[in-house]
Amino acid sequence: DTRPWQQILGAQQPIPSRNIQKVVFFGAGGPVAAVAYQELASSYRLRITDVIPIGEITSYNGRQSREAPLPQLLPEPHEHSVVDVTNPLQVDEACKGMEAIVNCTVVRPDLEKAFRVNTIGAYNVVKAAVHHNIRRVVHTGPMLMGMDSESGDRFEYDTPGNVPPRPGRNLYGHTKYLGQEICKTFAYYYGLEIPALYYCQFLNADSDTRNHCFSITWEDSARAIRRA
Repeated sequence: DTRPWQQILGAQQPIPSRNIQKVVFFGAGGPVAAVAYQELASSYRLRITDVIPIGEITSYNGRQSREAPLPQLLPEPHEHSVVDVTNPLQVDEACKGMEAIVNCTVVRPDLEKAFRVNTIGAYNVVKAAVHHNIRRVVHTGPMLMGMDSESGDRFEYDTPGNVPPRPGRNLYGHTKYLGQEICKTFAYYYGLEIPALYYCQFLNADSDTRNHCFSITWEDSARAIRRA
Protein backbone atom coordinates (compact mmCIF):
# COMPACT_ATOMS: atom_id res chain seq x y z
CA ASP A 1 0.00 0.00 0.00
CA THR A 2 1.66 3.21 -1.16
CA ARG A 3 -0.91 5.64 0.26
CA PRO A 4 0.30 8.20 2.85
CA TRP A 5 -0.02 6.85 6.39
CA GLN A 6 -2.41 9.70 7.27
CA GLN A 7 -4.81 8.42 4.64
CA ILE A 8 -4.48 4.82 5.82
CA LEU A 9 -5.22 5.81 9.42
CA GLY A 10 -7.80 8.43 8.44
CA ALA A 11 -11.15 8.23 10.19
CA GLN A 12 -13.97 6.61 8.24
CA GLN A 13 -16.63 8.08 10.55
CA PRO A 14 -15.00 11.01 12.37
CA ILE A 15 -16.52 12.31 15.58
CA PRO A 16 -18.47 15.47 14.63
CA SER A 17 -17.77 18.91 16.09
CA ARG A 18 -20.29 20.42 18.47
CA ASN A 19 -20.79 23.58 20.46
CA ILE A 20 -18.50 23.59 23.51
CA GLN A 21 -20.09 24.66 26.79
CA LYS A 22 -18.83 22.06 29.27
CA VAL A 23 -15.10 21.42 29.77
CA VAL A 24 -13.30 18.95 32.02
CA PHE A 25 -9.79 19.67 33.31
CA PHE A 26 -7.35 16.93 34.32
CA GLY A 27 -4.38 17.88 36.49
CA ALA A 28 -6.17 21.04 37.62
CA GLY A 29 -4.11 21.33 40.80
CA GLY A 30 -1.02 22.35 38.84
CA PRO A 31 -0.29 25.99 38.03
CA VAL A 32 -0.89 25.79 34.26
CA ALA A 33 -4.42 24.48 34.73
CA ALA A 34 -5.03 26.63 37.82
CA VAL A 35 -4.71 29.85 35.84
CA ALA A 36 -6.35 28.40 32.72
CA TYR A 37 -9.57 27.23 34.35
CA GLN A 38 -10.01 30.58 36.08
CA GLU A 39 -9.63 32.20 32.65
CA LEU A 40 -12.37 29.92 31.25
CA ALA A 41 -14.72 30.01 34.25
CA SER A 42 -16.80 32.96 33.04
CA SER A 43 -17.54 31.36 29.66
CA TYR A 44 -17.82 27.61 30.31
CA ARG A 45 -19.20 25.19 32.86
CA LEU A 46 -16.15 23.41 34.22
CA ARG A 47 -15.42 20.09 35.89
CA ILE A 48 -12.15 20.55 37.80
CA THR A 49 -10.27 17.34 38.63
CA ASP A 50 -6.97 16.32 40.17
CA VAL A 51 -5.61 13.31 42.04
CA ILE A 52 -5.54 15.54 45.17
CA PRO A 53 -8.57 17.64 46.21
CA ILE A 54 -8.18 21.24 45.01
CA GLY A 55 -8.99 22.66 48.43
CA GLU A 56 -6.29 20.53 50.00
CA ILE A 57 -3.64 21.77 47.54
CA THR A 58 -4.60 25.36 48.28
CA SER A 59 -4.68 24.89 52.07
CA TYR A 60 -1.18 23.43 52.38
CA ASN A 61 0.26 25.93 49.88
CA GLY A 62 1.48 23.21 47.53
CA ARG A 63 3.18 25.44 45.00
CA GLN A 64 5.11 23.83 42.16
CA SER A 65 7.71 26.60 42.36
CA ARG A 66 8.26 29.87 44.23
CA GLU A 67 6.31 31.98 41.75
CA ALA A 68 3.76 29.39 40.62
CA PRO A 69 0.08 30.24 41.15
CA LEU A 70 -2.18 28.09 43.31
CA PRO A 71 -5.55 26.60 42.28
CA GLN A 72 -8.74 28.06 43.68
CA LEU A 73 -12.12 26.49 44.36
CA LEU A 74 -14.82 27.71 41.98
CA PRO A 75 -18.46 28.27 42.95
CA GLU A 76 -21.34 26.38 41.40
CA PRO A 77 -22.29 25.52 38.69
CA HIS A 78 -18.65 24.43 38.37
CA GLU A 79 -17.77 21.02 39.78
CA HIS A 80 -14.73 19.63 41.61
CA SER A 81 -13.80 15.96 41.84
CA VAL A 82 -10.85 13.72 42.64
CA VAL A 83 -9.69 11.80 39.56
CA ASP A 84 -6.57 9.71 39.00
CA VAL A 85 -5.70 10.00 35.31
CA THR A 86 -4.07 6.55 35.43
CA ASN A 87 -7.46 5.02 36.29
CA PRO A 88 -9.43 4.59 33.04
CA LEU A 89 -12.79 4.20 34.80
CA GLN A 90 -12.35 7.44 36.74
CA VAL A 91 -11.26 9.29 33.60
CA ASP A 92 -14.21 7.94 31.64
CA GLU A 93 -16.65 8.99 34.35
CA ALA A 94 -15.14 12.49 34.53
CA CYS A 95 -15.66 12.95 30.78
CA LYS A 96 -19.33 11.99 30.88
CA GLY A 97 -21.50 14.87 29.71
CA MET A 98 -18.53 17.04 28.72
CA GLU A 99 -17.87 18.61 25.31
CA ALA A 100 -14.12 19.33 25.55
CA ILE A 101 -11.13 18.13 27.57
CA VAL A 102 -8.01 19.92 28.80
CA ASN A 103 -5.25 17.56 29.96
CA CYS A 104 -2.58 19.25 32.12
CA THR A 105 -1.46 16.18 34.06
CA VAL A 106 2.27 15.59 34.50
CA VAL A 107 4.81 13.68 36.58
CA ARG A 108 8.51 14.40 35.99
CA PRO A 109 11.12 12.57 38.11
CA ASP A 110 9.63 9.15 38.96
CA LEU A 111 10.04 6.49 36.24
CA GLU A 112 6.91 4.42 36.85
CA LYS A 113 4.63 7.34 37.75
CA ALA A 114 5.85 9.42 34.81
CA PHE A 115 5.00 6.63 32.36
CA ARG A 116 1.64 5.93 34.00
CA VAL A 117 0.58 9.59 34.04
CA ASN A 118 2.26 11.10 30.98
CA THR A 119 1.79 8.16 28.60
CA ILE A 120 -0.97 5.87 29.88
CA GLY A 121 -2.87 8.88 31.23
CA ALA A 122 -2.93 10.43 27.77
CA TYR A 123 -4.26 7.14 26.38
CA ASN A 124 -7.02 7.03 29.00
CA VAL A 125 -8.03 10.61 28.17
CA VAL A 126 -8.33 10.15 24.39
CA LYS A 127 -10.02 6.78 24.83
CA ALA A 128 -12.64 8.43 27.06
CA ALA A 129 -12.98 11.23 24.50
CA VAL A 130 -13.89 8.69 21.81
CA HIS A 131 -16.29 6.89 24.15
CA HIS A 132 -18.18 10.12 24.88
CA ASN A 133 -17.91 11.59 21.35
CA ILE A 134 -15.74 14.49 22.49
CA ARG A 135 -13.84 15.82 19.52
CA ARG A 136 -11.78 18.62 21.12
CA VAL A 137 -8.95 17.59 23.47
CA VAL A 138 -6.30 20.14 24.49
CA HIS A 139 -3.03 18.42 25.35
CA THR A 140 -0.02 19.98 27.10
CA GLY A 141 3.64 19.06 27.36
CA PRO A 142 7.26 20.23 27.17
CA MET A 143 9.10 21.71 24.21
CA LEU A 144 10.86 18.62 22.88
CA MET A 145 13.43 20.28 20.60
CA GLY A 146 15.85 20.99 23.44
CA MET A 147 15.21 18.39 26.14
CA ASP A 148 18.54 16.56 26.02
CA SER A 149 21.86 18.14 25.08
CA GLU A 150 23.49 14.91 23.84
CA SER A 151 20.70 13.20 21.92
CA GLY A 152 18.32 16.12 21.35
CA ASP A 153 18.51 19.41 19.46
CA ARG A 154 19.50 21.72 22.32
CA PHE A 155 22.83 22.83 20.82
CA GLU A 156 21.93 22.56 17.14
CA TYR A 157 21.56 25.63 14.92
CA ASP A 158 19.42 26.58 11.90
CA THR A 159 16.86 24.10 13.24
CA PRO A 160 13.62 24.34 11.20
CA GLY A 161 10.26 24.73 12.91
CA ASN A 162 9.03 21.39 11.60
CA VAL A 163 11.92 19.32 13.00
CA PRO A 164 10.67 15.99 14.42
CA PRO A 165 10.50 15.81 18.25
CA ARG A 166 13.66 14.43 19.89
CA PRO A 167 13.08 13.92 23.61
CA GLY A 168 16.32 11.99 23.90
CA ARG A 169 17.03 10.43 27.29
CA ASN A 170 14.95 12.89 29.29
CA LEU A 171 12.35 10.91 31.26
CA TYR A 172 9.82 13.74 31.39
CA GLY A 173 10.18 14.52 27.69
CA HIS A 174 10.20 10.90 26.58
CA THR A 175 7.04 9.87 28.45
CA LYS A 176 5.24 13.02 27.31
CA TYR A 177 6.38 12.36 23.74
CA LEU A 178 4.85 8.88 23.84
CA GLY A 179 1.59 10.41 25.09
CA GLN A 180 1.65 12.90 22.22
CA GLU A 181 2.13 10.11 19.69
CA ILE A 182 -0.89 8.32 21.17
CA CYS A 183 -2.91 11.53 20.84
CA LYS A 184 -1.76 11.95 17.23
CA THR A 185 -2.82 8.42 16.31
CA PHE A 186 -6.25 8.84 17.92
CA ALA A 187 -6.65 12.22 16.19
CA TYR A 188 -6.10 10.68 12.76
CA TYR A 189 -8.08 7.51 13.36
CA TYR A 190 -11.14 9.07 15.01
CA GLY A 191 -11.03 12.55 13.49
CA LEU A 192 -10.35 14.20 16.85
CA GLU A 193 -9.09 17.78 17.13
CA ILE A 194 -6.15 17.73 19.57
CA PRO A 195 -4.20 21.00 19.72
CA ALA A 196 -1.01 20.29 21.68
CA LEU A 197 0.63 23.19 23.53
CA TYR A 198 4.38 22.76 24.11
CA TYR A 199 5.95 24.81 26.90
CA CYS A 200 9.48 25.67 27.98
CA GLN A 201 9.35 28.00 31.01
CA PHE A 202 6.63 29.88 32.89
CA LEU A 203 7.03 33.32 34.42
CA ASN A 204 5.06 35.99 36.20
CA ALA A 205 4.85 39.19 34.15
CA ASP A 206 6.97 41.07 36.72
CA SER A 207 9.41 38.22 37.34
CA ASP A 208 13.13 38.95 37.75
CA THR A 209 14.04 35.29 37.21
CA ARG A 210 16.50 34.42 34.46
CA ASN A 211 14.33 33.30 31.59
CA HIS A 212 14.53 31.20 28.45
CA CYS A 213 13.89 32.78 25.06
CA PHE A 214 10.71 30.67 24.74
CA SER A 215 9.25 31.55 28.16
CA ILE A 216 5.61 32.48 28.58
CA THR A 217 3.61 34.07 31.39
CA TRP A 218 1.02 32.00 33.21
CA GLU A 219 -1.69 34.39 31.97
CA ASP A 220 -0.67 34.12 28.31
CA SER A 221 -0.65 30.35 28.65
CA ALA A 222 -4.22 30.50 30.00
CA ARG A 223 -5.30 32.57 27.02
CA ALA A 224 -3.64 30.08 24.66
CA ILE A 225 -5.58 27.24 26.29
CA ARG A 226 -8.81 29.21 25.91
CA ARG A 227 -8.12 29.65 22.20
CA ALA A 228 -7.23 25.98 21.84
